[in-house]
Amino acid sequence: MPHSTTSSSDAFEQAEALALDIAEDARMSLMTAFRFMDVALWHMPFRQRQMQRCLGTDGHYLYFDALKLIERYRGGRNELLRDYLHCILHCVFRHPFIDSLVDRRLWDLAADIAVEAGIASLELPRFDA
Repeated sequence: MPHSTTSSSDAFEQAEALALDIAEDARMSLMTAFRFMDVALWHMPFRQRQMQRCLGTDGHYLYFDALKLIERYRGGRNELLRDYLHCILHCVFRHPFIDSLVDRRLWDLAADIAVEAGIASLELPRFDA
């Protein structure tokens, strides 16, 4: 009987499917905790993309790096949920939508400060399963 092997593309497709399931679970958990965020949470479709972080956005899509997202989830579900909320709040605060005359480095810093202050004010629940 021949030994079956999984190709690297099959393994990546499985990782991508798992990461998408994890991202969907994160969205549902945030929706349950913060119903007022429903439009923001469902506004951007997910897209797989290799990047430095596990999640990111351009205001049109919520990008995820499948392998990094799975690793982040293994490190703790709460951290992944916080990362997701951070991305969503960047869009709520209109971070990706700036004029070309704005100093991007300072704008990024200001947006991160605003997002983190917003998250701190929410008094996040623990999402432990």
